Amino acid sequence: MPNFPSLPTPAAANFRIQMAGGREGPPIAIHFNPASLEYTVSNEMKNQPGGRKKQYVEKSKATLKMQLVYDTTDTGVDVRAHTGPVSRLLKPVQEAGKPVPPTVKFEWGGYHFTGMVEQYKEVLDFFSAEGVPLRRIGT
Repeated sequence: MPNFPSLPTPAAANFRIQMAGGREGPPIAIHFNPASLEYTVSNEMKNQPGGRKKQYVEKSKATLKMQLVYDTTDTGVDVRAHTGPVSRLLKPVQEAGKPVPPTVKFEWGGYHFTGMVEQYKEVLDFFSAEGVPLRRIGT
């Protein structure tokens, strides 16, 4: 029987809330790594004061989009037990007495993106005979 080298274990993608003092919260696991990541950067331009025609960047925005799949068909557990922590990444925290979204880091091997979650969409698409949602696909 031939001796084949073992394949490396793929890095698992996850989210982490960034806390004060540079600390990070525990990883929020993703069941299946995304098939792709969509990274977009855009600049909002503004004319210089005084009627000059040159423009400057007033603000920049970077966006990372992905589709995540969670599946608990092997255990029968309500899939929302695993997706709930992801949806809560939108929940504001109090900072200086004002509600602000938490800063979140997406990590996947050597790829890191830090920002704030702007949108979460959940589609439950497979249910047990008892009506328990077992698979979730969404952005």
